[in-house]
Amino acid sequence: MEKQILEPSVLYKYREDSTWTEEILRNKQVWLSNAEKLNDPLECRTGIIPESWKQKNIREMEEAQIMGLVAPLPSFRPSETLFSLSPRDTRRWFKKFKTLSHSERMKAMRAIYLEHGIELSRPDRLFDKFQKQLAKVGIFSLTERPNNELMWSHYARSHTGLALGFREQRRISSEVRGIHLKLPTPQKNRFLKQDFSKK
Repeated sequence: MEKQILEPSVLYKYREDSTWTEEILRNKQVWLSNAEKLNDPLECRTGIIPESWKQKNIREMEEAQIMGLVAPLPSFRPSETLFSLSPRDTRRWFKKFKTLSHSERMKAMRAIYLEHGIELSRPDRLFDKFQKQLAKVGIFSLTERPNNELMWSHYARSHTGLALGFREQRRISSEVRGIHLKLPTPQKNRFLKQDFSKK
């Protein structure tokens, strides 16, 4: 039997009473922060990836690319012809290829693939690309609970702000424009008064 996940109908954003909060209501747009600008220093951090670990994994991925060229599946034997090369030129190419260093092999392999209209992925650029992509991700943090005392204290300026409720609307296409995301209007006329002094 498939497990059913219940999703809340409303998610909340705790805010201080400020001009920025009024902008959310007026423009129906919210700010999407990137991971570096979140207030929790540990949130969304990948940490420093050790250079030795990166180089080891890059090398493994590159060696897998080389294996795909010199011993392709399912036979695990070199092809008699490599792309448009004749059988004789293919044997010469592989003979020279065996004498090259790892970096030279990668360069030669990328070159022959590119000559035939195929651009190989670049494991050596993978980690930098990942960091750049992560820096572009926008985050909008919401919670299921409108009555969390700690959230009111931290994000709603010591209980003087408000919690905006966002109701999900299925099949609505949200537009991403730079760092703003158009969302349905926060719920109107549903203010939650919470008195934390009474237990």
